[in-house]
Amino acid sequence: MKGLHSNLNTNADYEYIRAHEPESSWKEAWQKLLYGQNCWQTIGDDESVDDYEQKDVRTVSSGENETVTQVYKQDLHCKLFRIGFTVEEVESGLNAKN
Repeated sequence: MKGLHSNLNTNADYEYIRAHEPESSWKEAWQKLLYGQNCWQTIGDDESVDDYEQKDVRTVSSGENETVTQVYKQDLHCKLFRIGFTVEEVESGLNAKN
């Protein structure tokens, strides 16, 4: 097989490629799990944004312009968590010597 399988859907898939493929092949896929853990999320008026990078976004809703606030924060529904990893496990896997 040339290259990695494009459908890495489970924790076991990631563990398998880390154990059976050269580091130059699997490391990027593992790193993408960490990069994908944060996203821009719209927050309500009553939410605090002290600890997050934030931006105001203009939207059009029902023909009216509106400004909403978005923050860049951890997405609890990202692939990293959906497949059962923690941030610490992925960081440990990236730093481990095979």
